[in-house]
Amino acid sequence: MPLTPVEILRRRFRRTLFGYSVKEIHRFIKEVSEALAYLLDENNRLQEEVERLRLQLQDYQNLEQHIRDALVLAEKAADDAKKLAQKEAELIVSQARMEAQRLKQQAMETEQLKARLEAEVRALIHSYLALLDRRSAGDPDS
Repeated sequence: MPLTPVEILRRRFRRTLFGYSVKEIHRFIKEVSEALAYLLDENNRLQEEVERLRLQLQDYQNLEQHIRDALVLAEKAADDAKKLAQKEAELIVSQARMEAQRLKQQAMETEQLKARLEAEVRALIHSYLALLDRRSAGDPDS
């Protein structure tokens, strides 16, 4: 068990005829007691500081873990958003291709209809012209 400053102050020595000066011994004991008291106080202060820093470190480690977790979630959310955007882009492109194909088909059908109508109109015009030519020639059947 460590020696305390109070124990040092209370410590008494036997006096001898040719022994050391009691005054000097008491002065030395007092100096040792003060030094030990200072060291014990410093030790307590340092232990409290160590505990405070340990708790602070634990808080920082917890904060670091929360930040890491948030970063992982953010990365996952970014990946999910990227995948979703990619799928949406693919869907838009697919729909645009289908619409382009439909419009191309519709344009071809319209072109065919136009060509058929032009042919019918030309045939009708030719038939009316032929009819007019026959009437002008005096054909009684017209």
